[in-house]
Amino acid sequence: MAATDTKELIKKLTDEDDEVIIATLELLKDKGNATVVPALLDLLLTEPSYSITQQILELLNNMKVPAAMDMFLQLFAEKKYSPVHHHLLSVLWNGTFGSKVNHHLLDIVKIGVSGDYRTMVEALTVIENLEAPFDEEQLLEGISFGKDFLATQKDSEKSVLVKELVALLEHMDNTNSDIDIEEI
Repeated sequence: MAATDTKELIKKLTDEDDEVIIATLELLKDKGNATVVPALLDLLLTEPSYSITQQILELLNNMKVPAAMDMFLQLFAEKKYSPVHHHLLSVLWNGTFGSKVNHHLLDIVKIGVSGDYRTMVEALTVIENLEAPFDEEQLLEGISFGKDFLATQKDSEKSVLVKELVALLEHMDNTNSDIDIEEI
């Protein structure tokens, strides 16, 4: 898709007419690329209708371009998108990224622990579904990050989930050390 075509489609995502947005999302299914991700998240921030939200998530879940994973991780760093972090994590879990998510275990831990309750639930779900082997350093840093949160926020609603996360990461670390690296 030419850059001008992409820019025109992105512009249509800001239309006030849901029909125009839905038609544009349909076009993006065939012609979209990672450059449209910020525009899709901007649209999610407007709290569109259920139908539009589902189409956006389907489009993001089916994105098969390697640059999309990097784009998602960059967008997690932007505070503007924190209200939709749970959606981004859901895409990482449901999407086509597979084992690439393993390389970003610590990022997912930090996003979950730093986010709201829904974001923590999604982060925990992503991590529960990862498959070994795991980077030892990321596991240990993730455990430390979770424990640091619990030391200051032990009575928060999210603390139960963070305790579960720390226990999961400790289990993953124990399991990870049982794997013979030469087998991989």
